[in-house]
Amino acid sequence: MVPLALEAAESVAAEGIAAPVMDLRTISPPDTPTVRASVAKTGRLVVVHEAPRSGGAGAEVIASLVECCFYALRSPPRRVTGFDLVYPPQLLEDAYLPSVARVAAALRQVVED
Repeated sequence: MVPLALEAAESVAAEGIAAPVMDLRTISPPDTPTVRASVAKTGRLVVVHEAPRSGGAGAEVIASLVECCFYALRSPPRRVTGFDLVYPPQLLEDAYLPSVARVAAALRQVVED
């Protein structure tokens, strides 16, 4: 998802939205200090992953950051994920997975809130 997130960040940069992208290569142990510093600086958080929305790793990342950074948040955190469906056949995979457009929309939402 990192190349996709970088492309989305690039697409909203033309609108004056700066979106740093972090690659959390490991979820356990999480790189909480790095993400915490970014949330403290920007006041915003968008998590992108391929898994379904419910019960996905993004929910855990957001929960742990809300516990320590709640008062730094200037808008609700957003998740851009796969849909809560059975993983589709290959022909429908692109419609299921997060897209640049969906990530860019989430980036705009956190800025507008």
